[in-house]
Amino acid sequence: MNKNLVTYALLVVLAVNALAAAALVLVFRHSINRARVLQAQLDDLTRRRNAVLAVARDAVEYSKTNPAIDPILQQVGLKPAPPAKPAPAAPKR
Repeated sequence: MNKNLVTYALLVVLAVNALAAAALVLVFRHSINRARVLQAQLDDLTRRRNAVLAVARDAVEYSKTNPAIDPILQQVGLKPAPPAKPAPAAPKR
C-alpha cells in the first residue's frame, strides 16, 4: 500500500509539472508572437521617422537658396528664429 501511494503521488507531481510546462510554452509562444508584432511596428516607425528627417533636411537645404520657406521652418523648429530687434528707447523727459 505504501509503495502504491508513493507511485500515485509521483504521478500527480508529474502531471502537474507537465501541465505547468505546457502552460509556460503557451505563454512563451504568445510572448514571441507579440514581440514580432511590436518589432514590425518599430521597424515601420523607424522608416517613417527616417523619411520625415530626410524631408526636413531637404527643406533646410532648400531654404539656403529660397529663404521664403524660412518662416515655416522656424514655426516647426527646424531653423532658429532670427534674433529680436531691440525695442526703441523711450524718450527721456
